[in-house]
Amino acid sequence: MDVCQQIRNLPNPPQFFRGLAIPEIVIPKNIICFCAPKLFANTTPDQHNRFVLIQNFKTTGTLCVDGKLIPFEPMHAYLIFPFQQHYYIDVPPNPTWLFTTFALPDHYSSEELNHLRFHTTNIDSKAIKHTQQMLELYQDEDNSISNLRAINLQAAELLNHYLLQKIDEDPICANNQPIPSSLLESVLPLIHNQIHKNLQIAELAESLCCSVSHLSFIFKTSFGMSLGRYIREVKSHKACKLLGTTDMRISTIAQECGYENIYAFSRAFKTIIGQSPKHYRDQYHKNPKS
Repeated sequence: MDVCQQIRNLPNPPQFFRGLAIPEIVIPKNIICFCAPKLFANTTPDQHNRFVLIQNFKTTGTLCVDGKLIPFEPMHAYLIFPFQQHYYIDVPPNPTWLFTTFALPDHYSSEELNHLRFHTTNIDSKAIKHTQQMLELYQDEDNSISNLRAINLQAAELLNHYLLQKIDEDPICANNQPIPSSLLESVLPLIHNQIHKNLQIAELAESLCCSVSHLSFIFKTSFGMSLGRYIREVKSHKACKLLGTTDMRISTIAQECGYENIYAFSRAFKTIIGQSPKHYRDQYHKNPKS
């Protein structure tokens, strides 16, 4: 059927001043695309105020997001939200993973994308097509406004395509229940659910019915860092979110993160983040959605 026939077949609308009720399309901005194998050599948890869409085209690995271990198989995609602590384990050399980081316009809320939180989605033929078109535009040296808008629109096509997909419930991602058969997958929820406390490794080991030395060895072997360091990382990243998104006093944030006083909190925060809590808050509010 040609376009002329399609036009002639159009019925009269039931109302001439009220159109289709279509949900607003999420259009990302400040897009960065990359494939960075060096990321996988660094097991230090990352956390920032941008979205990260990861598309796995070839290599099996594991994502660790806010203390949840998520198997990441080829031809699947995963969206990391701002301020979610994340890193990658069990990833072989030179994985074919595409990272697309972006921010949302000021009038959008991250709740617009909650359908994708803690869930993987399938990379189907439409997703591949949108990805290829986005990368062609992104790798073009044309910095004209029309080309930059085209990149945003292709990224929007890709993101909204994933939003419309049916999500399969994943018991690892859908709740906070640990998997009893794995010591590693049991200790992570314990840490994240009690991060407001002054956590002691001995108490964690007792809760898991194992020795401190065994727990520490298993954790460091799997994550490449000490359990104590990981706990400090989680506390510091929780503090980053509170510093950037609330007006809570720094002393109150210290208590929320399980520190007995502001001085111990400030020392630990600067060691992990590289700047004082006050300086981090000031810098964040200068450029909140970079």
